[in-house]
Amino acid sequence: MAEFRTTKALASRIVNAAYSAGARYQLSPSLVLAIISRESTFNPQATSGYGAQGLMQVVPRFHMDKLQGSRVASARASLFHPETNIDVGTRILAEYIEQASGLHAALVKYSGRAPRYVEKVLQAHQTFERVRQAAGEEINGTA
Repeated sequence: MAEFRTTKALASRIVNAAYSAGARYQLSPSLVLAIISRESTFNPQATSGYGAQGLMQVVPRFHMDKLQGSRVASARASLFHPETNIDVGTRILAEYIEQASGLHAALVKYSGRAPRYVEKVLQAHQTFERVRQAAGEEINGTA
């Protein structure tokens, strides 16, 4: 897996936000982290030519209803805030899963049909899940 350049403090915020949003929307935090790794390589300031913003590359013009606050400019800026972006991106994915009745179709929709996206996200998900499980074993003293 690629090495990600981020500070320890930012990595902690991202992981905590992934766990929080994952619990809120009943999704694996490892899946959320896998999407972040593919979408932005953990860069909260990432943007795309399509207008996607932040860690989970949320496109504000399609998801303004999910952003708190009434001013459009401040709502768009909030997508560069890791906790907000992860919450909104995870909510979008959870809605796509419900609409599509499955993860695979939801990931296709989330990616805008990017080639090999689903395969890459699922591979990263497995890697993050192994790390999460190993960390849990260490914390519980079973490693």
